[in-house]
Amino acid sequence: MTTCPNCSAKCNPLKFLQVTKWTPYVCPSCSARSDFPLKQSIILGLAAGLLLGIFSYLLAKFIGGFSVIIAVILVITIIPLIQYYFMYLEKVDDS
Repeated sequence: MTTCPNCSAKCNPLKFLQVTKWTPYVCPSCSARSDFPLKQSIILGLAAGLLLGIFSYLLAKFIGGFSVIIAVILVITIIPLIQYYFMYLEKVDDS
């Protein structure tokens, strides 16, 4: 589980959807800013693309119709859970 690198409080996985290059994660407990390392973010992006492709193919094959929309919703739901359980945050310099 991902914790704050400053105060070790558990992170809210829904807030990970707001994390970008310009807006890092802000801990609700200590208000410290932290971000995911670049290598982990690249691996997560590749995994998300792969999952999206697999889900789209399987859903299109068996369901048809709005399969791409369903696949996107599944991937958007899975990404914060992957971040919460398998990734870690690093402190961000305020300079």
